Amino acid sequence: MKQLTHKQAAALASIESFIQRNSYSPTIRELAKELRYKSSSTVHALLDKLEEKGYISREEAGPRTIRVLKGTQPSSDELATMNETLIQQMQVIADTSTEESIAGAARQTLRDLGVYMESK
Repeated sequence: MKQLTHKQAAALASIESFIQRNSYSPTIRELAKELRYKSSSTVHALLDKLEEKGYISREEAGPRTIRVLKGTQPSSDELATMNETLIQQMQVIADTSTEESIAGAARQTLRDLGVYMESK
C-alpha cells in the first residue's frame, strides 16, 4: 500500500479512534469536527485518497459507511516479523558490541524476553 501523508494518517487514526469509541463510523461532519476542519470538502478529499490507497472503503449511499481495511496499527503478522527482526538485531548487539554496557543491556533484555542464547 502507498504511504500516507501526515494529514491522511491523522484522518485514518481519527476514524479508527471514533469507531473504537462508538462502535460505528463517523459522518463527514463528525470527522471534520474531530480533525478541526471547517470544510467538509477537505474531509471528502482525504477520504477519497484513503480509499484510493486501499486504507478504507465506503458506500456512496448513506452516512456512516466508512470501513477501515488497513489501519494505522500493524497486523499480528507484521508485529511478529518486527519482533523477530528486533530479537535478531539485539542478539547481534549482545554478541558483538565492544561497549560492554550496551552488550550487557542487550543480553539482559533478551534474557527478560526468554530468548537469549550464548553464541560462544
